[in-house]
Amino acid sequence: MQHMKSTFVALAVGIVGFTIPAFAATTLHVTLTDQMELKLETNTVKAGRVVLDVINEAESQQHEVIIARLNDRNQSVSVSPGQDRVDERKIKTLGEVSDLDPGKEGKLSINLKPGEYLLFCNMKGHYQAGMLAHLTVE
Repeated sequence: MQHMKSTFVALAVGIVGFTIPAFAATTLHVTLTDQMELKLETNTVKAGRVVLDVINEAESQQHEVIIARLNDRNQSVSVSPGQDRVDERKIKTLGEVSDLDPGKEGKLSINLKPGEYLLFCNMKGHYQAGMLAHLTVE
C-alpha cells in the first residue's frame, strides 16, 4: 500500500509539472530607437498573459510604449490637432510603459484576448514619425 501511495504522489507531481507551463506568460521584446522605430520581436502572440519587455535603445530621446486594442487592423487612429499626439480618449488604451529615458527598460504585464492591437510611442510627434507596430493576438 505504501508503494502505491508514493507512486500516486509521483504521478500527481508529474502531471502538475506538465500543466504549469500552460499558465506561463509570453514575453514580447519591444525595442525603441533614435530612428523612431518601435520594433516587436514578433507580430503575433497567443492570447493570455503577455509581458511587454521594453528597452529604449535610443541615445538621446525619451520614449514610451502604449498598447491599445483596435476594432480591426485598419482602424484609423486620430491625432489631436496642435498636440502632435494620438488622442488616447478616442481609442481603448490598455496600459503603458511610460517615460523611458535612453538606455532604460520597463515591463508591462497584461492579459490579451484574441484580436488586433496597436503599440505606439505617444511622445510629441513620435507616432507621426512612424513609432508604431501592429500586434495580432491569436
